[in-house]
Order: sequence, then structure tokens, then C-alpha cells
Amino acid sequence: MSRTTIVAGVFARGGSKGVPDKNLRIVGGQSLIQRAVLQAKQARHVTRVLCSTDSQKIADEARHFGAEVPWLRPDELAQDTSREWDSWCHMVRYLREHGDNPQYLMAVPCVAPLRTLDDLNQCTDLAALDEAVASLRADAETMQSKVSA
Repeated sequence: MSRTTIVAGVFARGGSKGVPDKNLRIVGGQSLIQRAVLQAKQARHVTRVLCSTDSQKIADEARHFGAEVPWLRPDELAQDTSREWDSWCHMVRYLREHGDNPQYLMAVPCVAPLRTLDDLNQCTDLAALDEAVASLRADAETMQSKVSA
């Protein structure tokens, strides 16, 4: 079987209105960007970790922990109304322009601090074992509190 190639994308906008610099906030002893980058780098079969951000502070933190940050995200992709899909397309164009055509792309959101390395490895291992796998998604059950009005 050929080597599975997975590029992990960490998307971290700097302009959160609700929680300023949220992706730099410390949760469980690590910043959210640090946790996402380190888990992505440690995940099996991941060949590259790219961070897409519009923030120089986030870019510096992501690079410090080993992510590639080859650009700062253009303003039109960093608005409250911007779709992450468009940032993925921007990343894929970059990869193709630089001769990289990975088999898989894996999102590693900063805002999922309860995700574990094992969660990522279960997904990447499935992709590596079955060439018919086109897409994988890891979800977790959430507890919703019932609020009465």
C-alpha cells in the first residue's frame, strides 16, 4: 500500500468579537492553537500541518509549535461572515501551486480542546487502512443543558 498523505489544517481567526484572542487562550495548560498544532503534528499519517490565520500573534505561536504558516489570511477570508470553506480552498490552491497534492485534508479546530490525539489517530488510521474512504469526521456527544424560559 502506498504511503497515506494527510495535510492537517488549523484555522484560527484572530478577530473574535466574543472572546478576544481566543485561540491564544490557555486551557489545560496550553493555548488553543498550541494544542491543535501539537496534536496535528503527533497524529499518525499527517505529513504537514498548516495554519491559516489573519493574526501575526497566532502565526508566531503556531510556528513556535511546528506548524507551517506560509501566509497571513487575506482580509476577505478573515471576517465574521467568512466561510471556513473559502479558507480551505485558499489552502488547497497554495498546496497545488507548490506541488503538494495530499490524499486527505484534516481539519483540526482550535476550539475543540477536549479532542484527544487518539481521536485524530482513529480517523487517520481509518484513512490509511481503506483506500475507499473519501471523508472522515470525528464527532463527540455533547451535554446540553435544558434552559426554561
